[in-house]
Amino acid sequence: MSATQLFSIGLLAIALTMLLWHHRSWLAKRDVAEGRERSFLARQYRRRLQVGVMLALVALAIGAGPWLERLREQRPGLYLAYWLLVLVVVLWTLLLALADYVDSRQHFAHEGRQQTAERARLQAELQQLHAERDEEQGGQPPTADDGPSQADR
Repeated sequence: MSATQLFSIGLLAIALTMLLWHHRSWLAKRDVAEGRERSFLARQYRRRLQVGVMLALVALAIGAGPWLERLREQRPGLYLAYWLLVLVVVLWTLLLALADYVDSRQHFAHEGRQQTAERARLQAELQQLHAERDEEQGGQPPTADDGPSQADR
């Protein structure tokens, strides 16, 4: 078996593993996600599905390459078109990977901002509850000189 065939088989195995893994991941997440998260996951699934299929096609095209050597001599234009098409598929796959990266960064940056805002809201609510509790227990909140607070005892 030639190195080209081994590479082709390895790439095909990677592509099929990616497809299976991502499909299982999508099935597990699609029913629990809502709104913006579900939309992000659906876009991600479509992109990654395309990448897996494209990698499988490239693997098959590379594996078929040695059998096309006769075509290079008989019809060089067709042979060139074949490899240019493979190159276009590879470039499209790279663009999809870049789009996935950008979309994921934007999504998780948005999620991080939402979590920061929620944390600030919860901290303000907690401070308000502490202030109300301290007022109920005698007016002034304890200072460092007063020793441990009621909550610390």
